[in-house]
Amino acid sequence: MKTIAALTLLLLAFCPTADGAVRGKKIVLLAGPLDSHPKDTHEYERNIILLKHALDGALKDVRVEVHFDGWPADPSTLDDADTIFITSGGCDHKLEDHPLYVGERFKVLEKQMKRGCGILFHHWSTFHPAKYHDAITEWVGGYFDYETGSAPNKWYSKIETKDYSTVLLAPEHPIARGVKPFKVKEEFYFNLRFRENDPRLKWILAKDGSDPRAAAVGWAVERADGGRGWGFTGGHYFANWWIPEFRKLVLNAIAWTAKIEVPEGGVESTLDDPVRALILTGHNHPAHDWKSTTAALIHVLEQDPRMRVDVTENPEDLAGKRLETVDLLVLNYNNWDKPGLSDAAKAGFLKYLGRGGGLSVIHFADGAWNRTLPAKDSEWEEYRTKVLRRAWMHPDSAHDPFGAFTVTPTAAKHEITSGLAAFDTNDELYVKQTGEQPIEPLVTATSKVTNSEEPLAWAYDVDKARVFQTLLGHSADSIRKAGPLIRRGSVWAAKRAPLSFDPPKERTEKATFRNGARWTGQAPPPKPEPAKPPKVLPSDPGLEGGKGGHWGQSGEKDWADARWNQADVGPFMTSALKVGDRTILRAISVKVGDGGVVFDPADCTIRAGWTGGFLAFSPARYGLIEMPKIAGQVQFALPSGPGWDAPVKYRGLHLAGNRVVFEYEVGDAKVLEASGFEDGMFVRTLEIGPHGRARRLTLCETGRVFSVFGAAPDGNVVEIAASREPLRITITTGAMASAPAKFDLTPKARWGKPVETRGLLSKEKGPYVVDTLTVPYENPWKALMFLSGIDFFRNGDAAVSTIHGDVWIVSGIDEKLEKLTWKRYATGLYQALGLKIVDDQVYVLGRDRITKLRDLDGDGEADDYENFCADLPTSAGGHDYITCLETDA
Repeated sequence: MKTIAALTLLLLAFCPTADGAVRGKKIVLLAGPLDSHPKDTHEYERNIILLKHALDGALKDVRVEVHFDGWPADPSTLDDADTIFITSGGCDHKLEDHPLYVGERFKVLEKQMKRGCGILFHHWSTFHPAKYHDAITEWVGGYFDYETGSAPNKWYSKIETKDYSTVLLAPEHPIARGVKPFKVKEEFYFNLRFRENDPRLKWILAKDGSDPRAAAVGWAVERADGGRGWGFTGGHYFANWWIPEFRKLVLNAIAWTAKIEVPEGGVESTLDDPVRALILTGHNHPAHDWKSTTAALIHVLEQDPRMRVDVTENPEDLAGKRLETVDLLVLNYNNWDKPGLSDAAKAGFLKYLGRGGGLSVIHFADGAWNRTLPAKDSEWEEYRTKVLRRAWMHPDSAHDPFGAFTVTPTAAKHEITSGLAAFDTNDELYVKQTGEQPIEPLVTATSKVTNSEEPLAWAYDVDKARVFQTLLGHSADSIRKAGPLIRRGSVWAAKRAPLSFDPPKERTEKATFRNGARWTGQAPPPKPEPAKPPKVLPSDPGLEGGKGGHWGQSGEKDWADARWNQADVGPFMTSALKVGDRTILRAISVKVGDGGVVFDPADCTIRAGWTGGFLAFSPARYGLIEMPKIAGQVQFALPSGPGWDAPVKYRGLHLAGNRVVFEYEVGDAKVLEASGFEDGMFVRTLEIGPHGRARRLTLCETGRVFSVFGAAPDGNVVEIAASREPLRITITTGAMASAPAKFDLTPKARWGKPVETRGLLSKEKGPYVVDTLTVPYENPWKALMFLSGIDFFRNGDAAVSTIHGDVWIVSGIDEKLEKLTWKRYATGLYQALGLKIVDDQVYVLGRDRITKLRDLDGDGEADDYENFCADLPTSAGGHDYITCLETDA
């Protein structure tokens, strides 16, 4: 059994001043990216969620902003801040690990300091380079000096983790109001670098009673420009927020630097009890990936730092003492074909609810222990009729095909949905759930099956217990998109007040389990035998030397990433794809309508068409280890057998107008083919050159109605007569009075203006240094930038491929690198792992073929994807990669 402990948020209540001095103030809280420290330490994001909640609830006229990744997306928001709080990594490993030293940020902050803005550095963010000594000591009085010491590591300042008995050095200072010396286990930094004889400097807190200059761990200055600064080296352990004096010290400092009058007794705060949550999981319907949805649930719930989340994969834990210490039970479980609960487990579950324990029921957990599903003998009627208000009962219950829809809060007045906005999701929309007890729907969505608004979440009491039930949550992405609703409902079920705001749900998309997590959905890697560090040469200039996730430091949990589903992948995508029982190894899926069609270049025919979503990419290994899946519902298919009755040869595809046009040969005829979707029908258009023999084209399996223009239909087969003239044939999946208009074949630009970045010149001196071309990881299309190949044109521009199928043209590569432009050139290639430029033409190696790319109209985007060579073996296996495109001259 694997479990994971989560964090708990302090519910803090400030005492605002009576004279209204806080009115109009603005506090900005900045959290740096999470670093390599283990869970429950260096919790930057949870720190600022905690602080914003506290400030929102205490100071009505104070604006509090939170920003993640170390910096606001729009730095101009700092222009009217009264104080800026920074909790982040330091820069002793790498300068850019400290968000203040990325790009031009230092200059931006310098501008704010000159106008008298306050500043606070918390724990590791007190690390600063010695060359910024004058500025940092001016702003905040002191810092951790890791560069000018005589020790082998060059540290002047020191670190020690142990139990401390702190000492107040300036009890008369406003930051010390109401603060008493306290005991704490902490990783304090000390022997800090201060100016000599700085009359402004006040040492507030010391780690012990030794020399104040060496022992100070909290200090403050008031600058001549009116600004105030505070530095504090505590904050390593998140649990220390539960020490009242620790909390008061930090909260006093925030108020003081914002020029808010600190009350005589200090800023008072109280603790809310943690939510001890337990997720029951471990099995579900085969189409429900319980591991990935459980991981998503943990990240969603833990955005409220009050949550301490454990996981059990054993439903019989309901029978033991496990539930005695639980406030919230989250069911992400369906026994499906597994045995039901024992009588002891049923009794333990009902006893838990009887004492008032909270319950959240997620998605298909409403079908657990159900006689209408495969494990018929697991029937537990009391769960379906008393614990639940609605349950899945086969065969009446159903759902829309997995796809996109909008979830809208109802008019019901409930704290779960108070202020909750409508949101878009990709999910299964459940309908026709059974139950006789009344419900008050909290959110609904329109079903394509019933054409009605269907309830998707509700909340109610069962005896002393609160129950929140939602039908959302088929996939990990579905859980994340519904994250605020699920978290709010779970907090309500646990009988806690909601957070004052919803942390951005986008933060959960990239969330991974930190070191020390007790549940990650996989067995922990075996511990290696202790060994002496090998004697190796230093890493080459510009390389990380194994710090960035290499050499066994990353595991499966670090590679679960569903961002590809949010990307604009372009008008088509090449991959292996399963249609019916057959896997098409070199499938080219084309977007049409709200779905797609798949073209099989081996037989030069359309194998299937579907509606209700394009492709769904697995989060495992960034979507690369598994084939994508058809996201919608298949409307027609030809899973196997040839489409044409003659030999075919695939030549390539063209991007023309809004269409993807395939070019191939059938016998002695050249064919251009494109698909579309009009008036609710798939439209397939073929332009066939002169040919000396009649041809037959099989459209799909029997039982489908087609309209054919320009040729003779024979059921689901089209008879094409021999012709000395070109023919134009249109096929539609339904009755159409006349052939659709001829489509526009003019190439069309798709990607707009290039993305600009600024490169980094090496600061090293020597015969061999490495400059950095900055990659636009943030781009308008959310394209993933896992670079896989590079080569150069004659003019010095570069072509760069990504493993997710893009090619970019990079310009501006000069001696300054001040303005790099990244133009998206091509998309939809199959795991591109090699790129070469020959005679200024780009060739890309994918798992399906070598593709030659050409820009026919000079707009900087490839319009022609020529099948240069398809003589490559390939398979649907997850580990079968084709790499290293080279030339012999």
